[in-house]
Amino acid sequence: MRICFIPIVFLNKVFNISVNEKDLGMYRINLVVKRIFDLVSSMMLALVLLPLWIALALWIRLDSKGPILFKQGRRTKDGRIFNLYKFRSMVVNAEKWRLDYLIMRMTQE
Repeated sequence: MRICFIPIVFLNKVFNISVNEKDLGMYRINLVVKRIFDLVSSMMLALVLLPLWIALALWIRLDSKGPILFKQGRRTKDGRIFNLYKFRSMVVNAEKWRLDYLIMRMTQE
């Protein structure tokens, strides 16, 4: 079953469908309820996964030297830059090593 959600405001602007204030009020209430649900469920999931994250951090720390988390700059579709943090799964400076390797391969050919 496929569920599709089309905001009431979108229908009003695009298709010129009149919407009364009661419908818009319910739309706002639904957004608030959804936001509360999203926050509570994400906090509960974070608490459940916390022991796994601690175990991963210890494993990375004991396995190799360097930071536990990897920080990478990413761009949004609007062009803004944000930092992404994730557990390190490669050696430190793997991106630089890859670039050096590619340059070495290109100069050998």
